[in-house]
Amino acid sequence: MVDLHNHILPGIDDGAKDMEETLKMGKIAEAEGFSKIIATPHYIEGEFTLEKEQFLGIINAVNEHFAEQSVHIEVLPGLEIYISPDLPSKLEKGEVFTLNNTPYVLVELPMGSVPIYTEDILYEMRLLGYKPVIAHPERYIKVTKDPDYLRGLIEQGNYVQINSLSIIGVLGKKTKQTAEILLKHKMVHFIGTDAHTSRIRSPRIKEALEQMRKWVGDEYVEEIINNGRALIRGEEITIPQPLTYKPGKGFLRKMKNLFS
Repeated sequence: MVDLHNHILPGIDDGAKDMEETLKMGKIAEAEGFSKIIATPHYIEGEFTLEKEQFLGIINAVNEHFAEQSVHIEVLPGLEIYISPDLPSKLEKGEVFTLNNTPYVLVELPMGSVPIYTEDILYEMRLLGYKPVIAHPERYIKVTKDPDYLRGLIEQGNYVQINSLSIIGVLGKKTKQTAEILLKHKMVHFIGTDAHTSRIRSPRIKEALEQMRKWVGDEYVEEIINNGRALIRGEEITIPQPLTYKPGKGFLRKMKNLFS
């Protein structure tokens, strides 16, 4: 399996603090069934940035250390890029990295509110030939309040990555509920761990896959897993038709609609 969202590199962002922690995370990932991890440290202008040579040097050091310690995980380059008006130009200039040098780009949105320029920036990225992958939307307040907002982004040509730890409730009850809604409405294309440590936010996926199979069945789960393999090769993925989310209408909602 491929983990396409992981903060495993040591000493770069708020992920692994040193190589010892990185090694622990690698061992957990291997035990969970991963063979490849795309390292996606945060890229946030003015807060987290990284020079290409330094970045690739750290990845090489981690891969060498894993080989020495008989950890059968290959670490690949990527970034979790915080959306900004300059993102399309930074991609064109090669200032930020895509996922394993493919057209796929992992894009993070603010947790609290979606910038008004979001759809324009994603559109510009697609015009340039990139494939935006929206990181963990089940954590965004905008999506938890209105899951159907994400359907619109998907229909525009964007992709969605969900966190395994969201599915098992590590990131909160509301986040888990939103993850279930997104999966049941075919609004998920990829899964990643978004692991930051070897402890609570570790690179675990087995339990999440079991829960997903209960929610949506084996076929859709296998499509999501296979999409990860296709992504690292830069290939097209399986995209189900997203379903419109219709919240349950209790008495209070009915009364509100009646008088609105």
